[in-house]
Amino acid sequence: MDIEQARKEIEKLERYIWLVENYEVNSLESAVIKMYAETQNVSKVATRLNELGYKVGGRKVTSSDVSGILQEKPKDELHEIAQKMFKVSKKKMTRAFG
Repeated sequence: MDIEQARKEIEKLERYIWLVENYEVNSLESAVIKMYAETQNVSKVATRLNELGYKVGGRKVTSSDVSGILQEKPKDELHEIAQKMFKVSKKKMTRAFG
């Protein structure tokens, strides 16, 4: 990696950090997106949402609910990034167990 590539990577990471830190959570979907961007772990997101009292149709949030939201058409830039992370993670899991 040359210095210019390193600078671009730093800019990309700074943008990611800014997006996460300034992301407005006002729904289950936005909470999923922000929490997944922070943890990259579907199970941890579901557990945390349940601790915070979120519900899906009157029931607890499941990992499948979190995955479903991440796979929806991206609504914004952070959702798009989280979705890409999710797809990469899913591919790694498929290779490990497939």
